[in-house]
Amino acid sequence: MSIVLAIFLMACLVLIFRQIVLIRENRGLIARVQISTAALEVRQRRYNQLLRALSDAIIVVDIDGRVEALNEQAQALIGYSAEEAIRQPYEQVYTIIDPNSDNPMTNTLRTGQVSERRSNLTLNRKDGQQVQITEKVVPLLGDHGKVEGAMCLFRNMSESEIQEACLEQLTFRDSLTSLYNRAFFEVELHRLDSAEYLPLSLMIGDLDGLKLTNDIFGHAAGDELLKTVARVFSEVVRPNDRVFRWGGDEFVMLLPRTSTEEAARIRDAVMAKLAGKSIGPIKLHMTLGWATKERVEQDIRVVWQRADEQMYWMKTVDRTSFQRQTLESISQELFSRSAAEKGHGERVGELAEQFGAYLGLAEADLGKLKMAGYLHDIGKVALEPEILHKPFPLEPQDQHEMKRHPLVGFRLLNFFEDTADLADGVLAHHEWWDGSGYPKGLQGEKIPLLGRILAIMETYDRVSFNPFARPFGREEALQLIAEGAGGKFDPNLVQSFLEMMKVSDGIEVAVSKDE
Repeated sequence: MSIVLAIFLMACLVLIFRQIVLIRENRGLIARVQISTAALEVRQRRYNQLLRALSDAIIVVDIDGRVEALNEQAQALIGYSAEEAIRQPYEQVYTIIDPNSDNPMTNTLRTGQVSERRSNLTLNRKDGQQVQITEKVVPLLGDHGKVEGAMCLFRNMSESEIQEACLEQLTFRDSLTSLYNRAFFEVELHRLDSAEYLPLSLMIGDLDGLKLTNDIFGHAAGDELLKTVARVFSEVVRPNDRVFRWGGDEFVMLLPRTSTEEAARIRDAVMAKLAGKSIGPIKLHMTLGWATKERVEQDIRVVWQRADEQMYWMKTVDRTSFQRQTLESISQELFSRSAAEKGHGERVGELAEQFGAYLGLAEADLGKLKMAGYLHDIGKVALEPEILHKPFPLEPQDQHEMKRHPLVGFRLLNFFEDTADLADGVLAHHEWWDGSGYPKGLQGEKIPLLGRILAIMETYDRVSFNPFARPFGREEALQLIAEGAGGKFDPNLVQSFLEMMKVSDGIEVAVSKDE
């Protein structure tokens, strides 16, 4: 029994000893927690004191973009109290009106890069008032350099700073797109062409279809095209990137600390944003070439040349595809507005091809005739829809607009390689044999053969398939063609056309001997 008792007492002593050890350990842990808590409280007080001491307004956000803290200066500027702002999404309490850039906070949280201060920003306060500010966004890094949040420092601009920003806008910004201009490119290139910003990628872009848009739909449409492209760039680039309107339809990007692979991804992002955007029937398309300076000793001029060469090579490869897509888009725009115009174009094309075969023209010429007939009124895409659907006779002002369509069609078809040889004929399809037609008042054989053929075909179809009145019969339409021989139409072509219709449709109409 004494042995059993001894073992029991020893077991009790072990348990008591373990409890004592645990108590001591817990006391030590509690002490350490208390010390750590005290240290954290000291740090928090110092942190809050620092936020209050700084003259800039400061908003601190976590990795999810929610407000963690803000100082009194920030509360005064944005109009939200700390209680209203904390835990709210950053964009909900700090609203910037800036069409020229994406959100730098989002970029900083994603990349860990500092967003350089931007000038002439407009802050929309809680009360709806707007103030001009400057800002800078810096990342907050944790262990191993991991981004854990970000800090936005911003302040109200003084009058002198606003004047300086306005001067910068006038000096270094493109007035139409608000992108940086060519003059500022030289300044920034000098700054960024250093080891600190390597690898430095340079991207050159050429906007397709600007001249066509200006020629067909006017310079207002062309301006909107350029502004849309500028907005796309601003949505894609990072705060430290620089986008310049080089001139006309050319754009340049400077991408500091960007490898050629990263530049390719930015290019793909720009192209993806452009896809599906259009100004009227003109779809946005840009050719982008890029090159990267990776070593200090590399000449930036050589990098520029490489980017330029790549851009022009890609433009050559894409040209035919872009042109065909654009022509198809424009024709579909017109035909979607008016089923009558679509039917008219199809019938004139088929009739012109049939007539060309009757005249013994070469196979290649027959294809041109059919295409020209199909597209002879393509210039009407520039007309307002209400004019397109008005019955004849038109008011004088509407007549003036209508008479522009051969010239618009000429410019349009001359833009595309596949249809350039049709342009002169389409321009002349309202010229009359006696010189009384438009737009140039050509006479006789000075009118291209294609134009003389189209004049007969389109008149025959308009008369026999008039969408605004009771259609004439084909015989009556042919009679009008016959009466126009030597006046409106080439008399020899009229004679051949009447002979063809007699053979194909059994309709016999004679040309007056007085013609």
